[in-house]
Amino acid sequence: MLLGGVALGVACSRDDLHKLLRQAGIDEEFVALDDDRLIDWEGGGPDVWD
Repeated sequence: MLLGGVALGVACSRDDLHKLLRQAGIDEEFVALDDDRLIDWEGGGPDVWD
């Protein structure tokens, strides 16, 4: 996961993503995972986890 060009980590699940958001000080309540203006998904989307 990148935030402003800074690597924060790799999210392999929705829980991982929420953890990284919290660590970055972002309130995940206000982040819509399907908003492509906020999140650039590579290889899937918010419902695709391999």
